[in-house]
Amino acid sequence: MGAKILGVFIFCTSLLIGAIACNSSGVAPNGMTGAEILNMSNSIVINTVQFNATVGLDFLGETSEVNIVGIANESNKEMYLNETSQNTNNVLFQMYAINGQLYMTDPRDNASWVRIELVDKIWEDANKAGSYMASLENFDKARYVGMENISGTKCYKIEINPDKEALLNILGLSSSRNVSTEEMTSMIKDPHCFAWIAENSYYPLQIFFTLIFDTQFLGDMSINSTIGFSGFNYPVVITLPVGAENATEISFDEFMASGY
Repeated sequence: MGAKILGVFIFCTSLLIGAIACNSSGVAPNGMTGAEILNMSNSIVINTVQFNATVGLDFLGETSEVNIVGIANESNKEMYLNETSQNTNNVLFQMYAINGQLYMTDPRDNASWVRIELVDKIWEDANKAGSYMASLENFDKARYVGMENISGTKCYKIEINPDKEALLNILGLSSSRNVSTEEMTSMIKDPHCFAWIAENSYYPLQIFFTLIFDTQFLGDMSINSTIGFSGFNYPVVITLPVGAENATEISFDEFMASGY
């Protein structure tokens, strides 16, 4: 009798394992894997997009949160970005790319503006929407998780093993005078990233990531961010604010050294 019970147990266990394997195979209802869905999304041409992001920071027992909203026109290399503090609702930073120039509020004096010629390197650093979406192109692994609704749209939820340099680009930490990219990537631990891709259009509607920086001497710094996209390929108009018209011109070296 014991042998029969053991045999039934083994049989049932094998069925259960098989069912779990089928349910966690990482294949979406359309038959595509997570990597295939991301590759399909990355193949979609997106000329214009609106975006919003919330970035939370927990460090040395203090928490803070920043809200970012913006518009990007990839084809014309035009963009707008506004960054505010969730804690105080104060405007922290503004940036405009228009007419071949990049205009920014001066981090040392938020009431003043500086500008620089919008060469390719400057555009790559300033184009926040492009940095966000590049995280979906540069990944080590991707796994389909399930179907979820984002703002009323049915989406494929994809778990991503992200490229650490892509995460640095999202955070604006890809370059530093004091710390190399290799050193910064080595500080990243336990990164997690999810993307929600619209079922019919394959537009990326939302990205979420969380990671920890091991600062060694000062302890861990936790960062998490939720990024939403909308208004894909809608016409956009970006207008330079009056205060930026008399912006002080700075050089490429000044821009790179200041960490704008």
